[in-house]
Amino acid sequence: MEITKVSIELPERDSYGEMMKSFLTLMRAFGMELAVICESSLTPKLGNWWFQKLMQQRLTEKRIRGQHQDPRDAVIVLNEIAREFVSPIHAALPPSTSTIRSAKTIVAKRNELLHFSAEASIEDIGEVAHLIQGFARHYNMRTDGAIVPLLTRLHKLKRGQYVPNQGPLPTAAVPADQAQPPVEPTSEVDIVGVVPRPKIGGVWQGEVPSGEFKVTKTGDLVSVITGDSVRDRVEGDATSKLRAWLAPNPKGELWIAADGAVGGYVTAVPRLLGYLGAEPPGEIARGFLFPRYFEVAGFQIRDIENGASHDLPRSATVVDGELLRLTTYGDLIRIDDDGVNRVAVVDPNEWK
Repeated sequence: MEITKVSIELPERDSYGEMMKSFLTLMRAFGMELAVICESSLTPKLGNWWFQKLMQQRLTEKRIRGQHQDPRDAVIVLNEIAREFVSPIHAALPPSTSTIRSAKTIVAKRNELLHFSAEASIEDIGEVAHLIQGFARHYNMRTDGAIVPLLTRLHKLKRGQYVPNQGPLPTAAVPADQAQPPVEPTSEVDIVGVVPRPKIGGVWQGEVPSGEFKVTKTGDLVSVITGDSVRDRVEGDATSKLRAWLAPNPKGELWIAADGAVGGYVTAVPRLLGYLGAEPPGEIARGFLFPRYFEVAGFQIRDIENGASHDLPRSATVVDGELLRLTTYGDLIRIDDDGVNRVAVVDPNEWK
């Protein structure tokens, strides 16, 4: 038996480049093992060109876009499991209720990391690693065990228990091919001028103002100096805005910049929580994502974890079977290879 290896590269620190390096090599290793399973199971039965014929069929059906599809792309295999009632891949990887849900969720998380997140966090990579591990365990894949060192490293980084290695980067090997991680910049650049605000929920850029506002037990935000509530300074629905600012559970005191931008620390990272006044135009996915995945099913949108259903908003233009995410501001969004699109705005308190 021919055995090749691919490495899941372990992060040396919690920077964006290190997190994405681990994510991309994890997806590569996972995709390679899926391809090996399908190839060894299906080629003897269907011939050498079964994958190419399947992709041509999906192109004709307009189920995929683009002429070149790679059998080592995990998303291709996962979508066959998650979204197709009939597929030769089902003979190699028989779908079950749990693996269909896992496949949909892994693809949704992958799209989020590539097309939505401005910075992949330890929590993000840990979530996708756990999702892939559960899927791999169901099919007795070697990726299951290879993920353990990655989860261990992420845990140590989060708790500050890991000292970056000065030598060659360690890896966790699984059967597959070699992937090239992104190169992380090492030089610094002095930027002169006003740094633009990130999207709501993004990392606060520039100097962090002194915290002056604390959260009360009633969900209000008051000055620690004067005791006054910020409600009178808020334009629009103060209750909804305060609820959106506090939904990600910021710790410590919050601050308000001169332009009305409200900030706070979320998981020890300074973030833009919102604005006292009008929000910048073009914000389509405001705030933070709830840890839920919703699937379009006819005229309903169903929580894939607990089965709870919500009526499809009349304004929503969606396709049956699509997976959607919900933000703390109530933006119901679709994240795919075309980017991020808001399909409706709902009351997050009725959906979370």
